[in-house]
This record gives sequence, C-alpha cells and structure tokens, in this order.
Amino acid sequence: MRDFLKSLQILDFTRLVPGPYATQILGDLGATVVKIESVDGGDYARYLPPLAGDYGSLFQALNRGKKGLTLNLKDERAPEIVKRLLGEANVVIESFRSGVMDRLGLGYEDLKKVRPDLIYVSLSGYGATGPWTRRAAHDIDLLAVTGMASMIGIRDKGLALPGLQIADMASGLFIVIAVAAAAVKRAATGEGAYIDLSMADSTLSLMSIYATQTGLAQKAPEVGDGVLGGGVLCYNIYECFDGRCLGVGALEPNFWFNLCNAIGATDLLDHAMSDARPGNPHYDRLCEIFRTKTRDEWAAILENVDACVEPILDVKETVDHPLFEARGMVARREHDGEGELIFVDTPVAPDGCEGIPGVPRPGEHSVEILKAVGYSQGEIDALAAAGAVGKGD
Repeated sequence: MRDFLKSLQILDFTRLVPGPYATQILGDLGATVVKIESVDGGDYARYLPPLAGDYGSLFQALNRGKKGLTLNLKDERAPEIVKRLLGEANVVIESFRSGVMDRLGLGYEDLKKVRPDLIYVSLSGYGATGPWTRRAAHDIDLLAVTGMASMIGIRDKGLALPGLQIADMASGLFIVIAVAAAAVKRAATGEGAYIDLSMADSTLSLMSIYATQTGLAQKAPEVGDGVLGGGVLCYNIYECFDGRCLGVGALEPNFWFNLCNAIGATDLLDHAMSDARPGNPHYDRLCEIFRTKTRDEWAAILENVDACVEPILDVKETVDHPLFEARGMVARREHDGEGELIFVDTPVAPDGCEGIPGVPRPGEHSVEILKAVGYSQGEIDALAAAGAVGKGD
C-alpha cells in the first residue's frame, strides 16, 4: 500500500471525470478521500453506460476505494456539517461553477475560518477570474478554445474528435500537482492555500510548444503539419496490408537508418524529413512498402530493430499486453455481468491496484464519517429524517 499522501484527508465535491480522476490518483497515493454526493442521485457518472453491475464503467474506473457520504448542500445545516468534517479533513476539492460554493456558505473564506491550514481547490471551466467565470464547458469546448482541436486530425482529411477526454484528464492531473505542491508548502510553513484551477488553462498548458512555434512563425500550425504532427516520413502513422497501422517514431538518424535497412528501403535514407503528403514519391514509396505486410508481420520483423516503431494497439490489446502486466499497471475483477472490470493503476510505484477496492454506494459511509467527527446516532438519524444527509441504507 502506498502511503506518500497518507496525511491528507480530502472532501471531494466533484463529479464526472476531472475531479474524480484527480482524487482517484490522490487516493492511490495514500490520501483518504470522502466522496460527497447529493442525496438525490449523486454523481451522474454512476449511471452512464456501459454499466458494470449497478454503476457505469466510468464511475467504476475513477472512484474505487473512496468513502461515500451523501449531503444536501442546499440544506441550512450543510455548512455546519462540512465544518465539523474539517476536524478530520484538511483538503477540499470542488468543481461547481464559480461562486456556487460561496453562496452555499462553503467557500474558501468560510471554511478557512474553521481550518486555517486548509488546502482548497476550485476547478471550473474557465476559472474564478476573467470574463467567462459563469460560462459552461465540456471537454470539446475546451479543446476548441485552446486551439488543441485544430491540431487533432489527419492532413487532407480534416479534424477529428479524439476518443479521449484530454481536457478533463489534464485538469485532473493539475489538481494532483496543485494539492501535492500545497501540501509541501503546508508541511514547511503551516499555511493552507486556495487554488483557482481553470480547465481551459490546464488544457492550454499542453499547447505550450505550439504556442511558441506560432509566435516564431507568425502563423498557426495546421493539422498534420510539423515534424511531430505527421508532416514528415520518419514520424508518422502507416497503414499495413490488413488495415491495421504502425506508429513510426524513427526521428533520430540512427533510428531511421535502422528502419530503412530493416524494410529494404535504403533509397529513402536521405529522405527522413521529406514531406509526408500523397504525391511525394518518397512518401508514396514508404506507404507502399508498409502495405505489403500485415501489422503483426511488420511487428515481428521490427521487434528487435532499434528504430522506435510499434504496432498501434487497440485498448483490449493494450490491457492484455505483457508489458503492463509486468509493470503491475493493470488489475482485473470479475463481476456478475459479462466481461470483467479492468482497472488501470496510478503510474507512481504501481502495485496492480492492490486489493482492487470497490466503489462506494451513495452515502455508504455517511454514518461512519459523521460519527468520527462527533455526531451521535440520534443526531444522524435526525439529519437523515430532515433530508440533510443520506445514510446509505
């Protein structure tokens, strides 16, 4: 069991992807995470298909091992309950629109009066300052406004919607960085921190290379351009005889030399940086070569060639790959339906999701959590009867 962050207890007011991804990582690194959900259904991700048992696979992937507390944040007793929880908890992470927690009496200024060393992260689409504080956003909107969407696709074939929620996942990683950095500061100074984290800012950070290139070139890069964007022969995707593909990353001269010799294309040795566009004879020649064999045939030929070429795997092939089994990155658990639950571990000293803890039912640990901060069973029953909390019955 990893215990890097065992000193942290987190009140997690987030849902869907970015916040839960962050708190899953923090939990994997030893923090105790209390997932706080509404009393009338909780995190929407619980019910997004495909379902694995009672809950969606998205929820299963991002919420294992957390403790569940249901709380009606609009109830007048909610601020007092949360303040009592801060007797144990020392981190708050929330992902409501800017200003919502303040109106509920649960903003940073409210809670730091109870816990001066509190680390408080507010995640929103466009941040708590600036002209778009109240603007809603989903992943695709953030890719659009940061220019990332303009770089995803294939030249001459247009833009494409990525199958991965890049902005969501990047924002989750920046939450982890922010909490870890603030915890280091607190350990040294005793001071807490308020962190206004914008998902747009987090996504833009991933575009830093292209932003610098744009300034120098005085024009925006186009999809499929550039050495690392599919614009040259030595760094590209190539279709094979069976329609499967190879990822070629033979960027350095020695890798390109080894590749050309291995596939019988020594005539291309001087053309690594040639334009990867149909009609260029060097590009057309390399495409023709790779189309002569299947992906797996090429993978076998190039397996021991030092050329940075790998077969492009689908997700099933990836989770079944012996590399990740050996690294302890993938764990599996059967469930009552078809197939199995597959979990990917946090890549900091992975341990195969030791024990593979399950996800909490809504309010599963409400009674346990409230008793830990001094509520009696009678008080908990009264709060539940009034609709202020749920007991996970």
